[in-house]
Amino acid sequence: MTDQEQKIDAVENGEGERRQEERVKISVKRTILATVKDEAYGEMTNHLYLVDVSPNGMRINLDRVIEPETRVSVTFSLTSLGFGLEGDFSSECRVVWNKPTAGGTCIIGMEFQNLAEESSQSLQRLIDHWAQKSGLDLERLPNPVDTKIRHSAEEPWSRMLAVRAISAHGFQFKYHEELETDQELLTRILLEGGTVETTAEVRWCTPMPNGAYDVGCRFKELSQGHQTYISLHLKRCRHLPIKHHYERS
Repeated sequence: MTDQEQKIDAVENGEGERRQEERVKISVKRTILATVKDEAYGEMTNHLYLVDVSPNGMRINLDRVIEPETRVSVTFSLTSLGFGLEGDFSSECRVVWNKPTAGGTCIIGMEFQNLAEESSQSLQRLIDHWAQKSGLDLERLPNPVDTKIRHSAEEPWSRMLAVRAISAHGFQFKYHEELETDQELLTRILLEGGTVETTAEVRWCTPMPNGAYDVGCRFKELSQGHQTYISLHLKRCRHLPIKHHYERS
């Protein structure tokens, strides 16, 4: 293992310079529009992929390399990262490590420097919002998947819903009425490879500005066959482009 790879491994596992501070990484995996400023390129507006974030720093994927120890200023709006999130996040950052990818982009580990009180509060709101989604590992779909739900076997199935993110752990959709956290739902997801019919549990139900609700559900149980249907669907979708409208979720 090279020195750079050892440094990356140490940072990602909370060792080295971050050993004395617990680093709780919250997965985001969302493309956002951000202003990035450094000495080499000056101030530029970039689409960057926010991989994860913690109270100490963040990991991003950018279309250019930024060398370790570079001082960078990063600013982005929170409104594209979640319903109810408002305002901007801005911080001076130190690049701790980088890792160029085969696709021509670069994964960059950044450490926040001297966060202002307002940015610190914005960061905490961002972490709190995405913490509730942790564990589902949802992947956004280029095209929505038709789905139906119902509260019990005695009720009729709902009208067709559009699931826009899914994984072997759960799924996300928009709904016209509020659902209770931990509420169980009978679920029928219509995938090309086959139908996934099982029970799911509501993880979150967040009001949207248009009066609807953003809902995330965790599968209570999933057979090997159902997992295969989802895996094949995601594999087929990964090479398709996702239209980014900066939907808040």
